[in-house]
Order: sequence, then structure tokens, then C-alpha cells
Amino acid sequence: MGVSYVSSFLNFFYDVEIFIFDGDLKSANKKLSFLDLGKNRITLFESVDDIMSCSEKFDLYVNSTQVLGRWGYEKYLVNHKIPKRIYEKPLFSRNFSAEINGLTEVILNNSYVNFSRRLSPELNALKRTHQGQIQKLIVRGKNLNLGSNWSHFLDLFCWLSNSELDDIRFTVDRVHGSGQYGILEGSCRGSINGEERVIVTSHFRPSAEKNYSSSIILCNGTEIPFREVFGAVSFGASDGLAVNVPLARDFDFGRMLNLDALDSNTEVMRLPLISEVLPVIYRGTRALYASLDKSGFDSVEVT
Repeated sequence: MGVSYVSSFLNFFYDVEIFIFDGDLKSANKKLSFLDLGKNRITLFESVDDIMSCSEKFDLYVNSTQVLGRWGYEKYLVNHKIPKRIYEKPLFSRNFSAEINGLTEVILNNSYVNFSRRLSPELNALKRTHQGQIQKLIVRGKNLNLGSNWSHFLDLFCWLSNSELDDIRFTVDRVHGSGQYGILEGSCRGSINGEERVIVTSHFRPSAEKNYSSSIILCNGTEIPFREVFGAVSFGASDGLAVNVPLARDFDFGRMLNLDALDSNTEVMRLPLISEVLPVIYRGTRALYASLDKSGFDSVEVT
């Protein structure tokens, strides 16, 4: 269950009805017990059929389930026009070709992906200041869970540079975890016309906390190191440019639901539509699973 999303609803709304599907109601109730509901109402469902029977009431639909079966829920929504939808990453499983082919125009053009770096005020300012000058993004770290988070960094570069990566490659160094889902460490590289533009490397370090450093390289060779700040946690060198990345609990969904009403010339910070990021996500997903297969992990899904 995406408790961070629920926290956002409670922070920005004062009288809404929240419907939650969670296969573990005991755990869900425990998590929710720490929240101040105010006038808001929450109804929990243990069955997909039961929650989808209320889908005509949805103004916003958030899917933060694990990747397997994620798109199976869409069949419940085809008869209801939901104004906005948000999906967590990774977007697609090993069955990505069929999942992508099954996307409707409504999903493609009415659904957002939680690439929250696009909502950072500092990154938006950096994008404006260095428009047309951003040449490369380099991220180096440990325990990043690259299988889940590669798309964040590739999207960050494409958005900052207003470009599209035409080739993406992965190197798998280690896969760990239990069950069908695996945590992947290694490297991900994205190129344009044969020139590397994104380099993300993550090494597995047992008993170590996740950490990484990030730098943007401009066309003139200037390097801009930055550290990403998520609430009270930051990643990167302390002397790097601090960029605040909002957590889901800080999203103003009311504003998001009204983006269509804004003047077309108004500059806004928003999450990207699936249609805007799909080409790069498709290339990356295809490359990721090809690399896993080549490394002998042909039954592993990422999480």
C-alpha cells in the first residue's frame, strides 16, 4: 500500500474519500493508525473486485503495486473515465511487449509516471539556466537497486536536456534477494548517436546503506555535482548543489488534477505522461531483461 500517497491526500485535502486495496489488511491498518484522518474517509479492500466496484467514484487512481500483474487491473477500469492516473516504476515486467501493446489512448495520455525529480525546484532552475547545454549525466553509487531505479536517472537526463536516448545498455554484476523478484546492481548506459550521455553504476556492498553521487556535464566540459535531498535524507557530496526532490507525501494532487485548466503558456512542474516517456522506457526495459537473460537470470523480475 502506498502510505506516502495517502499522507499526501491527508495533507492537501480536507474532505475526501480514499479507497485502498491491500492484500494484507492487518498491515495496512497498522500503517494507517499513525495518520490523522481529519474529515477524510478511508475504506480498505482485500479484494480487487471489491475496490474496483467503486471505480466510478475515482477522481485519481494510483497504482503502486509490484510490477507483475500491474496492468491486469486495467480491465476493471475500461468502463470508467478516471480523470488522472499515476503509476509507480518499474512500469513493465518481462511481458513488456504485450503490456505496452495493451495500453489504450486513455492510459497513454491520461496517466503520469512518478518521476518526481521533475518536481524539484532546483533541477527546474538548473534546466532553465543551462538550456541546450547539458551534455551528460553521471551517477555513481552503491546499493541503488538499479533494476528498479534506472528509469529515474535516464528520464532525468532526457528531461533536463530535451533529448531522447536512442540506445540503452545494461551490465549485470549481481542479483540478490529472495523469490521471483530480484535486486539488481551493475551499470546502465544511455547513448545518442553512439555517444554516451548517461552513465549509472551501482556496486553491491553488503551491510552498507544506499548512497550515490551525481554530476551533470555541460557541453563546455563544466561539471556540476549535485546531491539529492529527500526530506531528511540526502545522497551525494555535501558540497554539491542541493536539489530537493519531493516525496509522494508532498505531492499536491489537487493541483495535478487541475493542470488542464492552466493557460498553455504557464510554466508548471509536473510528472510526465506515459506517452512522453514510453520510447525510452521501452528501450530500457528491453535492454534490462536482455541483460538479465544473458547473465543467467532469465526468470527474475525486478522490484
